[in-house]
Amino acid sequence: MNVNPKITVIIPTYNRAFFVSQAIESVLAQRCVDYELIVSDNASTDDTLSVLARFEDNPRIKIFSNSTNVGMVANWRICVEQRSSGGWFLILSDDDLLIDPYFLAKVQKMVMLNPDLGLVYANGYLLDEETDRIDRLFLPYKGVFSGDCIVSSYGTVLAQNFTLCNIVFNKDRALDLGCFLDLNNICCDEELFLKLAVSYPVGCIQDCVSLYRVHSSNLSKKIAVDPEFHFYRVSNILKVWDIVKKSKPRHIYTSFKRNTRLLKILKDLLGHLEKSKREDLLAYLHLSYPEFVTQAHQFKDSKVGYLWSRLRMRLLKYWNSPIQAFSFFLLRSFFEKKVRRFLSPTFAWCLLSYVWT
Repeated sequence: MNVNPKITVIIPTYNRAFFVSQAIESVLAQRCVDYELIVSDNASTDDTLSVLARFEDNPRIKIFSNSTNVGMVANWRICVEQRSSGGWFLILSDDDLLIDPYFLAKVQKMVMLNPDLGLVYANGYLLDEETDRIDRLFLPYKGVFSGDCIVSSYGTVLAQNFTLCNIVFNKDRALDLGCFLDLNNICCDEELFLKLAVSYPVGCIQDCVSLYRVHSSNLSKKIAVDPEFHFYRVSNILKVWDIVKKSKPRHIYTSFKRNTRLLKILKDLLGHLEKSKREDLLAYLHLSYPEFVTQAHQFKDSKVGYLWSRLRMRLLKYWNSPIQAFSFFLLRSFFEKKVRRFLSPTFAWCLLSYVWT
């Protein structure tokens, strides 16, 4: 397969006039790489378009404005399928940042040396806007490896398995898998991430390259309270499990089932759907996964099992990155309370990335 190494960075935006310029500038700071930047406004009603107008003369940037709000997933799909020219793409939310100016260059070098990759991703930071708490991903992978490692250990990485702002996807392979076709599925990035890991080798860059903001308006926050969003997340895991069960050795799919706590999350979902009387979604689960539904109803959650899974995650974190994890633990509170008061956010995160990577 002839892989185009050019990277398209997509910034979908809606009513984020305060944040979007920071996201754009963080991409423009990338060095030594062939990339294009696409900004797609989804019919914003605030001053987002006025902010974007300041970047219209930059040849690196293509700015699009949808006449109507087509929804988040449709906006992604249009940009990937119709507007991008790169062979690889990164979706950077309008409130997130790239903090490593050589992140895209590192990705491009990796994909040129390994054209069979399905995706490349990296470590990053998570900032809770409400508490100012900083967490860091500690990915237990490095270089190029089989995606089976991700599938079998999925659910065991702190603080999250991944954040979208530091994943670069292979465009052709993502489209072949039907990415972003279900416009209601806001968890489709997780589905794509896992399906590519099941099917292709994966590249991992150990450097911390991005800042992911966690706040009340994150769509992912709604998953815990909205039964339909919760349904899509669980159904994505079930779809991936189907693929893994058919194509991978037993220890891979049993680890995936255990580490994702599949029966537990399915049991919780069934309770949400029954309480909200979503008969349509319940019927789908009963027809598509009758065996799993029966097991979920009989499942008894084990506190010991949960505590062991959390302990295992922490052991994995400190085992793989002991010096980085320890220094991050010691200096995080100082940084949150002292340094962030005096430094601009962008400079602060760049400093953080160079100190602890």
